[in-house]
Parts: sequence; structure tokens; C-alpha cells
Amino acid sequence: MQRRYFGTDGVRGPYGGPVMNEDFVARLGSAAARWSAARGAQAGRVLIGRDTRASGAPLTRAFAAGLATAGAGPVSLGVIPTPAVSRAVRLGGAALGALNPVGPRLVAYPLTVLTHHQAFSKIAEWQSPNFSDPVNVVFLAMVLLAVILLVARRGTIEDALVLTLFTGAALAASRNVPVAALVVTPVLARGVAGLGTLDGTERGVGAGAVLVVLAALGFVMAAGALRHPAYDLSAYPVAEVTWMQDHGLVPGRVAAPDYVGNYLEWRYGTGAHVFVDDRVDIFPSAVIGDYDVLLGGEQAWKSVLARYRFTAVLWPRNEPLASLVAEDPAWSVRVLDRHWLVAVPSHPAGR
Repeated sequence: MQRRYFGTDGVRGPYGGPVMNEDFVARLGSAAARWSAARGAQAGRVLIGRDTRASGAPLTRAFAAGLATAGAGPVSLGVIPTPAVSRAVRLGGAALGALNPVGPRLVAYPLTVLTHHQAFSKIAEWQSPNFSDPVNVVFLAMVLLAVILLVARRGTIEDALVLTLFTGAALAASRNVPVAALVVTPVLARGVAGLGTLDGTERGVGAGAVLVVLAALGFVMAAGALRHPAYDLSAYPVAEVTWMQDHGLVPGRVAAPDYVGNYLEWRYGTGAHVFVDDRVDIFPSAVIGDYDVLLGGEQAWKSVLARYRFTAVLWPRNEPLASLVAEDPAWSVRVLDRHWLVAVPSHPAGR
């Protein structure tokens, strides 16, 4: 009897179960490559994207191994949004693209954003972009230029729809700006196609001089960037987390804001224990409600900390919860600097 593994959302199941494990995923990769070849697709690259869940890396490796046994060429795109995978398949000439999750959930995602609007509004990366940031200003300039070109050159309905949807998503949440910029770029490219008389057959002195200047400018910018750290972590509690690590508090059950959760995941990878991060759409509404209580320093804050059995609180000093914890005898403040508070239970459980 033939079993059906694909549902409306693709192949799904808990990691380590009878379906979602490395052995099954490897066989799935081999079957996908053979299915593609049987329908006339030439063996070629297969793009694989994943999300930030800890199971993503081993499942990606297993799927790639299965593809390779059937003659396909797996290419891992790493952690990448769902639309970017489908776009990469079209632009890169790949035979297949795979990502979890897939299916109607992608189509219904705007509805998820609307129904979770209240929760999303409390998460830093889901807030509207700040246009004092040069990156956001460049993106806005790209959008304006794309709109002008679409109107002036009577662009396609498809480009207009894509530009509208992704620009709206970027204006609603700063985390969508990088993806929207990638999507807007080919719209711009189609808009400027055919402008001017340069066709590459004639290369004058002026064009050569421009190339030299651009190459020099790129070298200077790259050299300047290499003199600075790869990441600007000034907004994160780097020193405080190092202190917590030295005292055995991290990785551990730490109450911290969503963006600190992202930092802990970046720093400790799959070993991080995070209460909440910016992936608010995957958390139960009860967790988001409890996070709202902590953010506002509401009356039930003590019961929330007790319910999750936090072994430490890492919180911005200027927010209400920090003051409440500092004044409560049940908590002992261990670090209190200009920006952050670190507190632990005065009488830890089991002692």
C-alpha cells in the first residue's frame, strides 16, 4: 500500500519521529531527485533553504546527501525566507528548491500577521523601520526609483504587485527590509533595461575610467569595513552575558527581551535556552501574553517568572521590570550597570 507523506504543508512531523528524521529525509532527497529526472529535468543544482530551528542543519545535510546519491547537486542556502528560495530557483536555473515550512501557510502568512498584530507590535524587529538608518534610506530610494520606472515605462502588473506587497511588508516591519530589497532589485533591472545606448560593443576611455574609479572605491570601502568588527553588538548585553557565562547562568533559563533572545541564539547556537525571540508567529499566544506582562511590568510579573522557573533575569535597566525585580527581596541583583540588570533568585530552588 502506497503511503502519502505530503500534506497541505508539505512533509511535516516532530523532529526525531518516524517521518522527520535524518534517514527518512535522506530517502526523501533521493526520491525528489529521481522524481525530477523522471519528468525530464536534467540533473543539476537543487537549492535547499531552512529556518532557524536546531533541527534544520542535520536535516539539510541528510537531504543533501540523499540528493547527491541520485546524481543531483545540492546547494545549501542556509537560513533564508521562503520567498527567497523560490526566487533563487527562478534566477539561478535550479532544478528544484526545498524549504520547511512550505505550502498554503506561505499564502496565508499575511493573515497570520494581521491576527497576531498586537503581539507582533511588541517585538523589536517587527516594528516599522527607522529611516535615520542609511540602509533603510537606500531601500526607500530603490522603491521610489522602481515606482518611477514602472509608471514611466509602463511596467508589468506582476512587477507592480510584487513591488507593492514587499514594500508594504518592509514598511510594516524592519526585518522585512533586506528581503524586500532583494525582490525590488530585479524589478529595477527590468525597469532600466534598454535605457541608453551602451550595448557593450564599444568601450571608450570614459567607461574605462569609470570602472577604475568604481574598483578603487570598492577597494577603499572593503578595506574600511575590514577594520571594524563584522557585527555591531553595541545594543546587546555582551559584557553582561559574558559575566553570566562565567557564573554558570547561561546557557540557562533566562528571562530576557526578544532581541536579547536573538543574541543568545547567535552566540550559543543550538545550545541557547531562549524564552522568546523575534519569531513571534511560531510562539503560543500564552507565551506572548506572558512576555507582554514582563514588558509592561504588569501586576502578574512575579507569577510569570515563577511559572517558567527562570534562573536569571537579564533586562534593560530603564524598563519597569528591572525596577520591580531590584526592589523584590525574592530576587538578588548581581549586575547593575548603566544599561542592564542581571538578577538571580535569592533562594534558588533545591538549595
